[in-house]
Amino acid sequence: MHIHPFLTNDEINASLRWLIENASPPVKYLTYKHILKTDTASESMPILWKQVENGDAAAEIFSRQNEDGSWFSGGPWGPQGYCRQTGRAYTASRPKFVTTAWILPYLGEMGFTIADERIRKACEFIFEEIGPYSRLDSPPETANCCGLYAIPLRAFASVGMAADERLQGGWDWLTLCQRPDGGWLNPNHLADSPTLSKTAGRWPWDRSCAWGSFFAVQALFYADRTPAYRALPAALEFLLGHLAQKDSDHIQT
Repeated sequence: MHIHPFLTNDEINASLRWLIENASPPVKYLTYKHILKTDTASESMPILWKQVENGDAAAEIFSRQNEDGSWFSGGPWGPQGYCRQTGRAYTASRPKFVTTAWILPYLGEMGFTIADERIRKACEFIFEEIGPYSRLDSPPETANCCGLYAIPLRAFASVGMAADERLQGGWDWLTLCQRPDGGWLNPNHLADSPTLSKTAGRWPWDRSCAWGSFFAVQALFYADRTPAYRALPAALEFLLGHLAQKDSDHIQT
């Protein structure tokens, strides 16, 4: 096992023992799968997965799924104080954090994939709303290249749909929109934009947006595709540079 430079072998083993003995069902399952590299076909893994499927976290999330496969509901994953407003319009990704494209990555991190009918239904809901990314609708120079464009792509990829042919134009678009500094930015936040968006703390900028770029990085990582991996090193360097700043307020912004 590779030893992290900040942890001793004993500390790593102690952490693993704690995870195995005390972690929630999803974390315990993923510990065996990703850290201990346990074969998913082994005798113990189906038992652990059943604990995930039948656990409180999965039950909480799926209990709030709508008949059409979507989510639009407050929950532990939403902003503090958020509550659903009856009759309020919603999309696959708006409002932020509480709708379908934001919920799927949580389920993907827990181990759920499109093998689950409920996950497939959620993905089809997003497809019905946004349509296929079969081609580039506009050149990246004129398109809105904000990293938030990656939110639906991140959702699909997190549950194993990155290779779906309906998404291929989306991956091309996202990688073409990567800026020279490695990140992504809504061009309306640039000082010379003809259509300014003077969001507090996000205008005027000449560098990329760490917040939006984070979602683009996650989408590319989940995609597990060669073109995506080519975009990742510069994107990760951008995020590392952002976090390495000494101005804590700027990091939070």
